[in-house]
Amino acid sequence: MTIKSFVIHEVQRERDKGEVKATYREELDDPKVLTPKLTERLISLFSNASLSLGGFGVDGDFDVEPPYEQYIATYFADKNEDSFLTLTVNMAKKFEAVLNDKSKTTVKGGFLIFYEYEYRAENWLAIAILQMTEGLDIDEALKVIASKTFDLDKLHLGATVNLSRWEAKQGERYIRFKTGLAGELRNYFQDYIGCTRDKKALVIETKILKASIEKYAKEELKVEPDHIQDYLDYAHGYISSKLRADEPVLLSELSNATFSDNPLGFINYINEKQQLGEELSIDRRELRRFEKFSGTWKGINVSFDRKHLGSTVHYNNGQLTITGIPESLTKELEEEIAARKKIQKNE
Repeated sequence: MTIKSFVIHEVQRERDKGEVKATYREELDDPKVLTPKLTERLISLFSNASLSLGGFGVDGDFDVEPPYEQYIATYFADKNEDSFLTLTVNMAKKFEAVLNDKSKTTVKGGFLIFYEYEYRAENWLAIAILQMTEGLDIDEALKVIASKTFDLDKLHLGATVNLSRWEAKQGERYIRFKTGLAGELRNYFQDYIGCTRDKKALVIETKILKASIEKYAKEELKVEPDHIQDYLDYAHGYISSKLRADEPVLLSELSNATFSDNPLGFINYINEKQQLGEELSIDRRELRRFEKFSGTWKGINVSFDRKHLGSTVHYNNGQLTITGIPESLTKELEEEIAARKKIQKNE
């Protein structure tokens, strides 16, 4: 886990509708000045589950190369000792152009931290947009002095590109990005990166989510099979309410609604086992698989988990056949049939 190249540019406005201030470094910073702990923190900004996933594209089209991707392609083609600086300056100037758009006058920007790093035997390129925060420090004489620092715990905007997967054209899920919850931030930053969600993300993520809920309940919580459906019902209720309100489905909120006793446990499980972001993509048709089959007519109520269809429950030409029914129900039914036969015989 190492940072290979590192540089900071500044592109920001101090107040709404104010002028954009841009300062570009003329040389790279030495990654050696970064302590091992700081290196780990910078890389960890993009290694948790609170991120969205996607690939380069424009308006959902993965075949169109946005400027951000074109800069990276040029960087790979002309790689030399100055190319990383050129790459980041081009990216920062593109960011300045976005902020100078008349529709973006309330976007403040910040300090753009670019770094190329190695993580889990793959190469990545990250941009983190951070603000300086006021703080206190002490000098050698223990005298208190005012200072400014980056608050790495408050990353609102950032993205990292898995260069290894991008170069190998491995699917459409090689960008991990964080855009904040405000719609304006989501839109402008996602457009700046040129990041488009995976075309198949809706179906894939919904299936992964369902399987993860079932496995977590079974393997980690040791829930009996007959009660796993309860957790799918909780998840279905939360997701449905968000879709009806046209609001984003967030992993943190879903985990809290589904596993209220230990929501962080499920988030950590997802983070370790799967590749899901904070904002989940949901396919409405796949979401139906979270529910039981159920129906009521003429005083008859039928409800069963979807997994039982084809095993203990069979449907054919309008007829529903159930096998392996509970022993208590079997006994009750047999007693009722015997009683009815006895009545008919006496009549």
